Order: sequence, then C-alpha cells, then structure tokens
Amino acid sequence: MTGCRVVIFSTMQPWQIYRLVDRLELEVSGIQIAGLLYEVSSPSRRSGIPSKADFTFSDHLDNDGLLGRFRRLAERAAHSLLRFAQASSVQISRETPVSVGDLVERCTKRGWPCQVTADFHVEQSLKFVRELIPDVGLLLEGQTLEPVLYTIPRLGTVALRERLLENRTELLLSTHLVEEGTKTSTFLRKRGIRVDPYDNQTSLSLKAGIIGEDLLVETMQDFTLGTAHPQACSDTATSPHAPALESSGNQRPSASQQAYQARRRRPAWKLLLRSSAYLWLLPFRNWKRRAKKHFPLVILFHHLISDRPHPMALSTEGFLRHLRYLKQHYRLVSLAEGMRLLASGRIEEPTAVLTFDDGYEDNFVNMRAVLRVEPAPVTMFVCPELIEKRQPFPHDVRDGREGFEPLWPAQVQRLANEGMEIGSHTRTHFDCRSTDRARLRNEIADSRQDLETLLGRPVTTFSFPWGKPVNMSEPAIAFAQATYERYFSAYGGANFPGALPQHLVRTDHALDLWELELALQQLLDFQPNGRQHAAALPAMGDA
Repeated sequence: MTGCRVVIFSTMQPWQIYRLVDRLELEVSGIQIAGLLYEVSSPSRRSGIPSKADFTFSDHLDNDGLLGRFRRLAERAAHSLLRFAQASSVQISRETPVSVGDLVERCTKRGWPCQVTADFHVEQSLKFVRELIPDVGLLLEGQTLEPVLYTIPRLGTVALRERLLENRTELLLSTHLVEEGTKTSTFLRKRGIRVDPYDNQTSLSLKAGIIGEDLLVETMQDFTLGTAHPQACSDTATSPHAPALESSGNQRPSASQQAYQARRRRPAWKLLLRSSAYLWLLPFRNWKRRAKKHFPLVILFHHLISDRPHPMALSTEGFLRHLRYLKQHYRLVSLAEGMRLLASGRIEEPTAVLTFDDGYEDNFVNMRAVLRVEPAPVTMFVCPELIEKRQPFPHDVRDGREGFEPLWPAQVQRLANEGMEIGSHTRTHFDCRSTDRARLRNEIADSRQDLETLLGRPVTTFSFPWGKPVNMSEPAIAFAQATYERYFSAYGGANFPGALPQHLVRTDHALDLWELELALQQLLDFQPNGRQHAAALPAMGDA
C-alpha cells in the first residue's frame, strides 16, 4: 500500500486536531485527509493541563468562593501593575483560541470535508463517513465508537489509549485497531512514559499528549507504507477500552511522589532587598525605553526540563508556568528574529529569547510536551560527539549524577525538522579556558562540521560551555569568531539594539519566577547598559 485515506473522528479541542493533521500531512508520506467528523455534544476528557486562565502565583488557594474570587482579582491587578512597570503591552503574545468554526473554515480551505455533529452515530454522520470511502479511521479522544461507525473504514479504526500500570511507575500509551467483542486487543505501537519523582497529573498529561501524537503519526506512517501489523495483547493495560489516566479522579500517580520546589541561586532576603531598592525605578526606565523603542533583548539560557532531581532542572509543570508567564509579559522571539531586531536598532516591546544548552534527552519529551500546548521558539546548543557516542555530560560524571543522557542523533534531527534552531556547544562540553589550539579547533570548529553533517543544513551559532570570561580563552574566542556568525557567553545582562555584535550575552533562566523576573529586568547583575560583562554568579549547576 502506497497511500492512505484517513477519516478523523474527534471531540478534542480544535487546536489539537489541527496540529495533529498538520503533522500527518507534513510527516506521513502518501497520506490523504479524507475528512473530519467532529462531535460537540460529548465533553472532551479532562486533559489535566491547567488552562492559561488557571495560572496564578498562589495555586494553593481555593479557586471557589469568596477567597477564590478575591485571589483572581488580586492576580489580575498584580499582572496589570507588573505590565505597567515593564511598559509591556497587554496584547503581547496573546493568542486567539481556535474555535470549532475556525476548524471548519481551515478544513474547507485545505479541501478536507468537515462535518460537525451532535452524535457520531446518527444516520447523517454515517452517510458522511461512507461517502468519504476512507481506508482508515482515526479516533481522537471521543467516546467509544459503535461498530456501525468504526467498521466503515476499509482497514479499521485506530484509537490511542493510555493506562497507568498497576505498579504506578509507568504510563503506557498504545495505538490499537478498535475491535468488537474481544477480551484481548490488537495493538499497533506502544510506548511507556516513566513516572518520575516530580510527576503529577499535569506533567503526565502533557507528556501523554506529545507521545500520543508521535504514536499516531508513526502508526499512520505504518498504514501508508503497508507495514502496520496488529499484534494480540492480553495485558489489560493495553486494552482499547481501558480507562485513561484522567478517569481515576485526577489523583496523583503515586502517594510517594514529591512536590517540586524551584531552587533559587540567591537567598530570598537578597531578592527582596534588590526588589525594594530598584523596582520603583522600573516604570521610569522602561517607559523611557518604550518611548525610544529601545528595549533590550534578553537571551535566557537553560539546560534541562526534567521531573527528576537535578540542580539545573525545571519541572515540566514548572516550565509550563514559566512559559505562560513569559508570554503574558514579554514578546518571545526566535534567536534569528532577535538578531534581526538588534540589527534594526528598534525593539518596541520587552523581548526575550529562549535557549537551552547541552542537549539532554529528557528535553525531547518534556520540553516538546510543553511547547505543544504553549508554542514558543527555542534554540538548543548541543554537543555532537557526546550525542553520537551516547556519553554522559562531564559535569554530571564529575558530580556523580547518573541517568541524565544526551539526546540521540535522530532526536536532534527531529527537533531541527520541527523548527528548533540548533547550534554548537563544543563537541564534548569542553572548557574553553584551554589554550591548546589543536583541541580548541577540534571542539569549536569541527563541531560545526559534525552538526552540519547530522542536520544537512548550515550551523551558524555557538555557545561557550560555562560561558564565563574565565572559560573563554583568546584562542577559543578567535576560533569562534572565525567559524560562526554569532557566539554566546553566559555573562548575564542583556543586548541592546543599534548594533549586532558577533558576541552576545545571555543570562541564566532562573528556576524561580521571582528571580527570573529580576534577571529579565537586569536587576541582579548590575548591567543596565548591557555592555558590562562582569562574571556575576556562576550559572546554575556550574555547567
């Protein structure tokens, strides 16, 4: 089989459908979207992901009653005051939700028949599906289908199921052919998600979303290539009618789970002192910047999104909250767009760039899971030799941390294909304080060749491991200047428009929101003009 006509049955949110269909068309050769049957009567299952409106500074307070109403008013007032102090537009990063009407309109423009119904199984719906003459049905989140519908597609209907295993250490996702009257099921593909110490309902739902999407895309590719081979499975965890994780009362996956606590680099008293001493000046400074269209570009660097203990890790749910906060108060742009803004001499809004160093494997699921529900441009600087040889990062080996592996080469390719900018971080996370020119050439210049061979596209950016002045010898800087269009340090501070230097500074993406906001406002490293490159505190985890 060299092609496949797919009909989609769904009650999930329109943006989720549109994203998946985009991926199917982009990644699955030979697929044809025959049509979409959308049911509006059955509520979508709870995703376990708090909505944007749910984000607060004080989630432990009750949402209901007088206290909840007071909290919501206080939250809105606090965000408004903060936007005023930042001279930030209320419209920054505001996204209009995709409605059912938008979904129908988009499907029509792309030539996909789309019907909205109150019931999948009424005669009008059945007639709609029959006329599509589909090869495969794809059930997305809807109620269990009746045979009268799911047997219409010639090869059957595929459903995604998830189940928390009895030992509660793994969430199992699998794609199945929906079958009638069987105690066992036929599964097509399956994948487990380890339940980590900081995992909760939100983080597991986020991860299930991205892994489930990956499985559906891979399963549809199997059908188009004729390589889909259903296998019998008697494990109740993989039953197509097994309850999903969300059906168990939104309980945490295990009583032994730990609550993630963001680690600060500075004590609270010091943050309070900086806040009280300088925050009153912010409105004057920022409104002046707004009038001159001269906001700085703050380039944040992070390392690891993980639900396991690690000194540089932000939890999956924590990253979701950080991203929503940043999008509420800052314009988030890609690194390439940030460079364009600096060169233009005009930055009209508070603006930030997200970058990640090293290339940890945990990011492939956890970061992508968050970016699926809160899209944002990200650049990742990776170490190609560690990735190719599957070797742990030197700083983790030094500190005795095990199990934090680098990305696989195919995962780096996948991230690049999904639109993530990829840059070099030396071949082996080498400390470039060295003056050994042969080793520096190997680590800095040759790492570009490694990545360009892997990705099949130019690599023009480089970030220094550790990135402090002591970690950037003169020969190392010379190699970076000769090899890359731009190179990045971890000096802290910000970059101001009017010129586009080859060397740009970045500041640590603090794990605590309070500390992060002070860093974004350049109140921690005393670099108000963006030109002083004093090495303040070491980066989190000294990596």
